[in-house]
Amino acid sequence: MKNVTSLVINSLFNIILSVSLIMCFSTAFNIKTSLFFLTITAIIFTAINSLISYYITSAKKYLVALAVIQGVYIAVFFVSYNIIISQLNYAANRVLGIYSKYMSVPSSIHIAANNGTNIKSSDATVLFIFILFILCEIFTVSLIRINKSIIVYLLSLVMLVPCFIMVTTLPSLTPLILSISILLALYITGFSRKHSEKLGSIVLSATSIILVLTLSILCTIFPLQDYERYEWQDTLLSKFNEILDINTGDNQATAKLKNLNTNIQDSQNLNNLGEFRLDKNPILSVMNDENSIMYLKKIAYADYEDNQWHILSKDEAKRFPNDFNAFDITRSSDPNLKQLQIKALYREDLIFTTYYSKRTEHGAVADTCIENVDNEKEYIIEYYPDYYSRLVKNQSEQLENYEDFVFDIYTKLPNKTKDSLLKIADENGLSNLNEDEIPQAVKEFIIGRGEYSFVPDSLPEGSDFAPWFIESNAKGYCIHYATSATTLLRALGIPARYVTGYFVPTLYNEFVDVTNCNSHAWVEYYDKNKGWIMLDPTPPVYINNGNGNASSTDATNSSNSPEQTETTVLSPTEQPTTNQTSTLPGTISNSSNNNGNGFSIPSIVWVILVVALIITTILLRARIIRNNRKKLFATNDNKKRIIYIFRYALAINCITEGFIPIEVQDLVNEAKYSNHMMSDKSVEIIKRYAEHERKELYKKATGIIRLYYKYIKVF
Repeated sequence: MKNVTSLVINSLFNIILSVSLIMCFSTAFNIKTSLFFLTITAIIFTAINSLISYYITSAKKYLVALAVIQGVYIAVFFVSYNIIISQLNYAANRVLGIYSKYMSVPSSIHIAANNGTNIKSSDATVLFIFILFILCEIFTVSLIRINKSIIVYLLSLVMLVPCFIMVTTLPSLTPLILSISILLALYITGFSRKHSEKLGSIVLSATSIILVLTLSILCTIFPLQDYERYEWQDTLLSKFNEILDINTGDNQATAKLKNLNTNIQDSQNLNNLGEFRLDKNPILSVMNDENSIMYLKKIAYADYEDNQWHILSKDEAKRFPNDFNAFDITRSSDPNLKQLQIKALYREDLIFTTYYSKRTEHGAVADTCIENVDNEKEYIIEYYPDYYSRLVKNQSEQLENYEDFVFDIYTKLPNKTKDSLLKIADENGLSNLNEDEIPQAVKEFIIGRGEYSFVPDSLPEGSDFAPWFIESNAKGYCIHYATSATTLLRALGIPARYVTGYFVPTLYNEFVDVTNCNSHAWVEYYDKNKGWIMLDPTPPVYINNGNGNASSTDATNSSNSPEQTETTVLSPTEQPTTNQTSTLPGTISNSSNNNGNGFSIPSIVWVILVVALIITTILLRARIIRNNRKKLFATNDNKKRIIYIFRYALAINCITEGFIPIEVQDLVNEAKYSNHMMSDKSVEIIKRYAEHERKELYKKATGIIRLYYKYIKVF
């Protein structure tokens, strides 16, 4: 029969650990779920399994009870099958969307429901509840029924390791600290829990509390910087790519695209655009030589398929002309240059650039984006201060090759999408216009479609995004308008691409904060005479951007603003380039202002601290086990001492496979089965045998194996 105190404490730890692991995974991959429902269901699942483990002592009856529970679980699973599959699609696409940036995996998948119902999910609560049931059941069996922690460690690693492999954010700190603290406490107190349930559980609780407080204080004193992929990770990945792509003939653009060390959002899924919530935390700070509206370009997308935008594929990048700088293809004949100063408040992986600039550094990744190779946080961009007047193309030996690339890549559309958009163009008189008239006509047509709203309409299952938005006059924001205009231009034969960045009303000689409220999406189309021209098809909706600059949206003398400007925002799917990790209410934020105002320590110091903590934990555990063993060997009556010492010797003997003397076997049997008093001399004989076995073990073991036996197995 289990001790009640041990049962309650282990059940509590079961609940906290299982929920914390789920929340670590969900926050690392930005998968929405309900902490309240997870906690309630964890309490219910754990209570049921714990009571069964406590009251049913018969192994057969216990297995029957587990089988009944599994039957109910499977039945409920099939009843909820469509919801679970829908949420699995949502969660899997979140994970793949991150991993596809660094690995050759699809950026999205679609698992069909069994009855083809059009269920779409924007969270994974039900899916996580079913996973939580499995965790609670296995943890209960491990901690309460069989008192073995190895399965707990393995399952926890399965949940935690993906949160750190190829991921640019840490899980939220509260569940992370709780998970690590409980796992370390289980490891440290393993010996004491095995020999005394009540005392071991109390020690487990005390150890966990101490670890939680210690880690929390460390994270408060030394705020964690945003988790960044280290150079060795990208080097290792590059080596794998070299092995897999031997003699592929990659050019510079392909190599940069393949090895880009950044957290850029290389795809944007339009299937589940949700409500946009304003975030007024500053990201950049900019100062201009004039009062003007600036469009700070972040990244251009090339491929549109399955309602998703993607950057250039590796195969497409191979066709990009070597040594061609597409970022200064369009310039002005006006010799007067203006300067825009940009300060990043956090580490930025990309350089933001404005239109018609003279920035020609070699960090350009094809014509997609500019990598921040030197980790600059402050830089100046020189640009030409007019919009349409006096724009010309920079001539280059490879310009013709680039234009072939442009007309091939940036006019591609799925046939179904193209046919639908051409029908719309025919019905609205856009097909009969010449090339020079089409862009402005498309802009005016798209501006008049739909209703601008931060709360967009949901895309019906199986619908094509752009035709749906145009024909249904749905509610949407800049992503809807920019996508519709880009695809319509492509359908009409005009090379166009979808661009994201920031819309910023700048002031003369005064820094202005840029927040996520300034996030925006727009269109670039290719003009045969001028190069890439910016087009903003979003309706002119003016909002207070939270920076005190709302009035500056009236500026008109800008080289970077279209004829009609507006302040709009992107959906939550457009992540900021700062590596800020969202935290749950009550959690410790793991992002800090990295502009020099706060104290920070180098990554190598964190590595040293973590290694030191692990070593200290291992040494502390070994010492606790040896002290407990010493007490067991010295403070009980001689019979129990003989039995404890022999168990210790037998554990070593299983490794050394040595001979057990007859005298030792007789003494142990006498201690177990006779009523005779055992002498101190008998105890010494068993002790000498145990010491002999220990010496034999260390004689045969060398190097790391010896350390393993000494500090992990603690022989």
